[in-house]
Amino acid sequence: MAKRIDTFLGANTPAGFVSLFETSYDPYGSSRAFIIKGGPGTGKSTLMRRVAKQTLERGFDTECAHCGSDPGSLDAVLVPGLHLLVCDGTPPHVVEPKFPGVCENIVNLGDCWNSEALRENAGEIRRLSIENSLCHRRATRFLAAAGSLSDELRAFCAPHVLEEKLNGYALRFCSRELPKKKAAAPGVRHCRFFAGFTPEGRLFFESALRALGCRFFALHDAGTGTANRLLAYLETRATAAGYDVIVGLDPLHPKGGPQALAVPEASLSLAVFGDREAPQTPPDRTLHMRRFFEPEFLREHKNYLAFQNGMLGTLLEQNHLLLHKAKAIHDALERHYIEAMDFGALQTVGDRLLEEIGTAK
Repeated sequence: MAKRIDTFLGANTPAGFVSLFETSYDPYGSSRAFIIKGGPGTGKSTLMRRVAKQTLERGFDTECAHCGSDPGSLDAVLVPGLHLLVCDGTPPHVVEPKFPGVCENIVNLGDCWNSEALRENAGEIRRLSIENSLCHRRATRFLAAAGSLSDELRAFCAPHVLEEKLNGYALRFCSRELPKKKAAAPGVRHCRFFAGFTPEGRLFFESALRALGCRFFALHDAGTGTANRLLAYLETRATAAGYDVIVGLDPLHPKGGPQALAVPEASLSLAVFGDREAPQTPPDRTLHMRRFFEPEFLREHKNYLAFQNGMLGTLLEQNHLLLHKAKAIHDALERHYIEAMDFGALQTVGDRLLEEIGTAK
């Protein structure tokens, strides 16, 4: 049975929106990309859902990349078995063709709207667009503050990690779970976000990791960054041993250690959880990072660590509230475009796209 994998191809981070769209397909190889251009509420996500439904029914594993600003909507659909990407190519994840018509094709939904109707509401559309952008910028400032606080907490804890014990565990884990493959070339690294800061709060696609690796390990960490360091080490060893890996970037530290890691060929996936977080279903194994710290350090600074994590939670809650407000503004903006759309014409555009994808091998 074909698998549906839910991810994010972009995320709200302390540095603003980080996009992985252009790394999700190979314009120099056999990839085919359909880049959808259109306004808010013009049917981009609905069209991608039709694509995903068709490819799953045809028996192809399908990755559905959700929108960080509206997780109920899709930003992209990837079908590795067809070397296919269908994506929203509008800001903030603009995708421009490198080899138009050869690899990438533009699907223009602007042909399906009534421009005159939109111009009649030009003032309101501009006002809502500007308010939405301002809301997102305010949300990013709170996320940046949370990132700075998290950096300070990691730096405070780092000197007290029992490095020899951590490295020894990592070596034993790799020997047991990731033996070197015979005559293997280095593995390939693919990046995704399995977690994101959204209008619904922090959303984590645990089910996707479990689908990629049926043995699931939960790493519990009180924001020290030690679990992320461990996953970075496992990622390096896995690729060196010849395994392809899917790296789940941490939206709070997108350039730091992974927040999750999947090694499908080894049927293995791992993810970082807070000390008081619980996976949706029991993991196959649980590892607490406190075992790699000097016991007296954790006892002595227990209140400080709790205070820092509490402050971090407060900043992230403000980010959540502002993203929720931005979505409400975006919903109002969408209504103007929905009223101006010719959905019969949109259906025809979708049928044409599905017919073209249906012939792909």
